[in-house]
Amino acid sequence: MKQVRHYSWIGLVVALLMLTACGSPAGEAGNQPGTIPDSVSCEVFYRPSPGASFEGSILTLSTAGDQETLAFEDMTFAATFLSDAGEGQSLSIVVSDSVTGSELTRGLYQFDPQSGLRDQFVGGHGFTGLAYVYHPTSDGEIQYFCGVGE
Repeated sequence: MKQVRHYSWIGLVVALLMLTACGSPAGEAGNQPGTIPDSVSCEVFYRPSPGASFEGSILTLSTAGDQETLAFEDMTFAATFLSDAGEGQSLSIVVSDSVTGSELTRGLYQFDPQSGLRDQFVGGHGFTGLAYVYHPTSDGEIQYFCGVGE
């Protein structure tokens, strides 16, 4: 008599466990793989000198192409959403000298439409992480981060 082994149920259980383990956790809309939210927020903090208190502002930008600018005593913070063939969907951050207009730093955060946009840094520092920009001739400082959601 031929012995029949029934292993198919084991394969099914293993497949279900793998699907469950690989599924995405519940989270905010726009903070899951494969999605680009309708808007993002950038928190920007400025102080004119070490030891001075930070002045904080929150910019909310639509991913449909918004641009927002904050002008401080010696530096200007500009955030712009781009969507073009070369860069795809991205957020450009530029900090420049308020008097001369010289660019102090530039960052480009590109969004992969397949992976989506997710806040990934600990400490609540969004998808950019916490960035510091120091003015080269004054004591001014900007700290900023941008994230998904309100």
